[in-house]
Amino acid sequence: MGRVNYAPAYRIKANDQDITNSIKTSFLSITITDNEGGEADTVTITLDGTKIKKLPTKKAKLQIALGFEDTLYPQGTFTISNFSESGFPEKITISGTSIPMGGSSAPENIQTQRTQMWESITLADLLHIVAKRNSLTPLVNDELGAQVLEHVDQTAESDMALMTRIAKQFGLISKVSNDNWMILKEGEGKNAKGTKGFKQSILKSEVSDYSFSSSTREESSVVEAKWQDVQTGEKGMVRAGAGSAVFQIAYTYPSKEEAQQACNARAQAKSSSNDTFSFTTSERRELVKAFSTGHITPIGWRSEISDHTWKTTSISKTIDKNGGLIINVRTNRL
Repeated sequence: MGRVNYAPAYRIKANDQDITNSIKTSFLSITITDNEGGEADTVTITLDGTKIKKLPTKKAKLQIALGFEDTLYPQGTFTISNFSESGFPEKITISGTSIPMGGSSAPENIQTQRTQMWESITLADLLHIVAKRNSLTPLVNDELGAQVLEHVDQTAESDMALMTRIAKQFGLISKVSNDNWMILKEGEGKNAKGTKGFKQSILKSEVSDYSFSSSTREESSVVEAKWQDVQTGEKGMVRAGAGSAVFQIAYTYPSKEEAQQACNARAQAKSSSNDTFSFTTSERRELVKAFSTGHITPIGWRSEISDHTWKTTSISKTIDKNGGLIINVRTNRL
């Protein structure tokens, strides 16, 4: 059996054309950041400005894979959003995002404000509509997608903002990544198809630095939401949680049931732990294939850290010109 080559490697395609070799002599580093939701996934590529000639065009689609000489793992598709140049020494920085920016394949920007209304629509059907008109593939598992929204108003609101708002109502996450529009259950550690994400232990001896923070849970755990039936005119208010301080959701929901769902989800989020744990490692190279839907079990720290499972909120992976691989992981306590 041949020797496995664990030298870090990358592959970059621009609009389906492999440009890895053409930028190899100017390559300085590449960083992929995968976020749980609420923030776009990003790519940052830095190049030697004295050696690079032709650059990809703005809004070009980059398909990135990271890994090792023997095995590369797809990291997603990114749209170039920005070029910058600095000196000295001369350096070119290319930035990209997982959020579509328009162009020939997606003529309308995902942030375009729209006005539309739906009645008695499932979450899956709503996701299908907004994903398809933004040239994205909708992904949500059957259980989450079956939830029914009695009335949905999109008033001078982007598709991105709409789906973020609707997802929060059910305690879910709306995420655009790799040409997919996904609805995920927060902290569950599963992808949009319901398959379990990675579960990885990390030894204290395997990290180069780490940070832990523990703060008091929010005391404003009572959440209120208003609702009004557009057909009958009936209206009211619902509550969830307990405590003296009150947080009121600004949006008025079309039914009592949807308002209660939103209250329950927001109250649950406010009562969850605010503890955070992050670390940097070059030892656990298998994390190069991990994404932000997963769980981390720390080993070797004090009990406040090691006695808990942590959900990943962000994973950054950097490969530099010297072949170094550095992985930074940010987590919240479950």
